Amino acid sequence: MGTLASIQKIADGERWTVRLIDGFALQGANGEQISIKNRKARGIFAYLVLGQNQIESRERIAGLLWGEREEDRARASLRQCLKQLRDQCDRAGFDGLQIERQEVLLNRNSFHLDLNSIANDLKQGRVSDILTNGPSIPERILYGYEALDESFGAWIHVVRQHWHDRLNSGLQTIMKNQDFSASQTAQAAEALVRIDPTHEEAYRHLIRYYANMGNVQAALKQYKTLWDHLDIEYDMEPDSETIDLIGEVKSGTYVISNHIVATATPSGKSLGTPKERLPVIGIRNFVAAGPWRRDKFLIDGFRREMVAALIRFREWSIVEQGQSLNDFDPSADDIASQIATDYSLEGSYLEDGDSVHMVITLKDTGHSRYVWSERLDLTQESWFKAQRLIVRRVAISLNVYLSVDRMQRTTGQFAVSSDIYGRWLLGQELSYRWRLEDEEKAEDIFRSIIDDSPQYATAYSSLAQIMNSRHHIHPGTFRSDEQHIEALELAKKAVRNDPLDSRTQLSLAWSYAMNASYDKAILNYRLAGQLNENDPWTLVSSALGLAYCGQPDEAASLNAQALSVGLSSSPLHLAYRAGIHFICGDYTACIEAASQSKDTIGYVSAWKSAALSHLKRRNQARAEAQKFLAVTRGNWRGSSNPSDAEIAKWLLHCFPIRDQKVWKRLRDGLALAGVPVE
Repeated sequence: MGTLASIQKIADGERWTVRLIDGFALQGANGEQISIKNRKARGIFAYLVLGQNQIESRERIAGLLWGEREEDRARASLRQCLKQLRDQCDRAGFDGLQIERQEVLLNRNSFHLDLNSIANDLKQGRVSDILTNGPSIPERILYGYEALDESFGAWIHVVRQHWHDRLNSGLQTIMKNQDFSASQTAQAAEALVRIDPTHEEAYRHLIRYYANMGNVQAALKQYKTLWDHLDIEYDMEPDSETIDLIGEVKSGTYVISNHIVATATPSGKSLGTPKERLPVIGIRNFVAAGPWRRDKFLIDGFRREMVAALIRFREWSIVEQGQSLNDFDPSADDIASQIATDYSLEGSYLEDGDSVHMVITLKDTGHSRYVWSERLDLTQESWFKAQRLIVRRVAISLNVYLSVDRMQRTTGQFAVSSDIYGRWLLGQELSYRWRLEDEEKAEDIFRSIIDDSPQYATAYSSLAQIMNSRHHIHPGTFRSDEQHIEALELAKKAVRNDPLDSRTQLSLAWSYAMNASYDKAILNYRLAGQLNENDPWTLVSSALGLAYCGQPDEAASLNAQALSVGLSSSPLHLAYRAGIHFICGDYTACIEAASQSKDTIGYVSAWKSAALSHLKRRNQARAEAQKFLAVTRGNWRGSSNPSDAEIAKWLLHCFPIRDQKVWKRLRDGLALAGVPVE
């Protein structure tokens, strides 16, 4: 039976209720509790309920809950678990679940989900009591199920982060909407500080609410709660606006108002009001303003990590105007200069003994005025703090609220020494040079960091990235099963240490793809995209990976999404996009993207040549093929003068293409262009 037909044959019936707050519970339409005894069976049901699709493959579910078992044993365990789940659902009369030979299907119309009910209430301006009572909701989702499997635990962390952001957004919308009553907006603010204990804007709202009621003691208590949390957890003080507000309350100069004014966005609209588009911030290269005798990787690495932090926020879009997040993208500035920006972030630096003096400015490009400038005196020990400060100052300057807790999570702070961080920056710089000797030095650095700081997640993902891309970057270097297996183990450790970093999830996805564990890779590509929807690199890289894994429709959708955020048309992204278009069968778009990529990646000419062949533009295809062969031969790492057949063999083994029909289209296109392929 076909998949769509199977979905259509699932009867809607009366809806049941699924509760995922504080664990897992299934309740029948008449209110009776349905017992599912097997914990992994409950995990499967929860995954289907919260998943992006109504349909999930057996392979993907097996990888999620039996990731460490051999494939045959994992499948056997899944079969047994699914049988138990089906029998229990059948006995209870639940017809919303259907188990097929290759897939498991869940009818979304067959149940109510407690989390969706809370979210729907927020859309109507209602704050559920569960948000204002007890511990924070996001941390209570599937509580106690984290240990079912490492992969399942990582998935739960991402789900919680998604709901944290979703609830945060809905509550802020209510809090800022003057159409709601003061008690409604205060209830939203109360829920916000439970979800995010450093949400200063929510605390200010509560301070004003109680001050308006004449309850000064309650207002002072809100301030003390915020102060204590910032002081104990982050060694910080509230910002000046909060301090000024509580000063007015204490002194009796606070003016009671009927409405609490909502913070405005740069466009002058309430954050609760839909905006036409996000403000675009252009990040320029940092320039030396005085003596500099050190290796420039310190500045480049600081800037790169700062950009990576800013990109993760949904309140703005980032355009790189200068050095790319990936330094092997030298012409990104040419394309970025054509993109209209609302603000420009610039930096200059010089050294003075052991310190680095840096000046960061934010300029309103539309009015040619500087809206903020900050002088930073940096040592390696203070770089983490400086990144948080820059993010905070940008947010304040744009009148966008960001909490300390959120900045801590988003800027990816790790408890590592300045020496570890400096070594990691050096390793990143060396790996981005795309020279084998520098790459080997970077590998040694990352391995030494892992020895000295086993919890530093990005050292594992950086090392895995080198291993997964080495055969792409250095023609004549063939894929190694042993190396791919080691990369997979490293990527797993990276995700174990930091499951909320999109880079670790992306590294694990590529590691699974290189090991032909395609269904597991699909899951992690999706998780990476969910964690960082504003990062064009994450989106384009995930789209290419999904295309390799046999998900062309999803890859095309993610590729289109990347076009709407940031610098998604850089030469490196265009090279990736050429591969996506070829796999999806859009040869014209492949040729256009490859032509614009400026040969950032040597093998992009091969995609273009094959696409030209399939469009019967044979002369152009042959010319492009010869160009690919010549460039590859000039960078060959094997014998000094490889034959065309050797080059073709190397290329066709490079890509982790799941669908052999796609691989054959690439091979046949190259053959039509005159490349001798096997």
